Amino acid sequence: MGSYHPALKWTLDSLQAQGDGVSVAVLDASGDPRVAETLTAYEPLITYLRSGKDAGQAAAIAEGWQHGEGDVLGWLNADDFLYPGALAAARRVLTERTDVDVVTGDSVFLDEKGRFTGFHPGVNVPDARILTSNPISQPSTFIRRSAIDRIGGINRDLHYTMDWDLWSRLHSAGCRFASHADCLSGVRIARGTKTMGFGAARRREVLNLIAPRASAVRKAKVMIGFGLQYIDDRTGLVSRVLDAARDDKSGGDVEGRLVSLRAFKGPVKLPLVHYGNSLVNQLEIIGQGGAFGVTVQGAEAETAYAESVDGVARLAVSMAPAEMIRLTLVPQGSAAIRLKSVAII
Repeated sequence: MGSYHPALKWTLDSLQAQGDGVSVAVLDASGDPRVAETLTAYEPLITYLRSGKDAGQAAAIAEGWQHGEGDVLGWLNADDFLYPGALAAARRVLTERTDVDVVTGDSVFLDEKGRFTGFHPGVNVPDARILTSNPISQPSTFIRRSAIDRIGGINRDLHYTMDWDLWSRLHSAGCRFASHADCLSGVRIARGTKTMGFGAARRREVLNLIAPRASAVRKAKVMIGFGLQYIDDRTGLVSRVLDAARDDKSGGDVEGRLVSLRAFKGPVKLPLVHYGNSLVNQLEIIGQGGAFGVTVQGAEAETAYAESVDGVARLAVSMAPAEMIRLTLVPQGSAAIRLKSVAII
């Protein structure tokens, strides 16, 4: 990690919740004493720890894999987390399907305040288009070590596109990808982060990655897409314009799933989890565009229901740490509802 993030404890708690057989390497280049203080409580979990400056994120990932144990690899940033059972689910697929080298699943997005805002907008098993676009959620992806070794590992010289480059080279080497139906991770998307940046270094890496495989038109489309993402990250303008354009159309509901603009016209499900030491007593769901109902299904078949009032629905729940529950949102009319956030209180 390049800097301390308050969500680091969630990251470590989510790894601890995966059960036995997890080897965790922590690479800390931040020099922040709060990182060392946080890690103290997780010493039994951590099999390799290195603090100090390094050559960047990709080099740190390679170092962690080199010193870690096990034949299934992945990585998390300090503000990502895994859902309970994510690693077991990936192992199960790789055990049952010996022809598969990579397992990838869905992710949810959270904002900078930790509120759930919807699903990753475009997760799919890659095809030839992986060479010019990236449909994979990195924290929800797990790879056989043998496949990583086969392609020579992660490119340590990259700082922005190391994951996309890795998927592309795995695909080009004939590695098989399989999708898992469940949501496997959560990703915090905050304004101004490296992921959302569009500086010269990132533009250069993207162009170098797609240049050998893409036409001039395709390269222009990719860069325009990144540029619009950058603008939207700072202003929210693109999302507002696209939302307005969708008002009289089908909304964003695709097979009961929230998509990038978080709009839905039919029932959608959103898995929730929280980590820490305290029980959760309430959920607050904020929507826009009309009335909606919310049902919560707990781990022990307990259910709760509430309807929105002025765009807000609140439910009393009893949610233990590392317990996953499922939220179902249902519009009460024909208008598309845009999910703004789900806060665990």
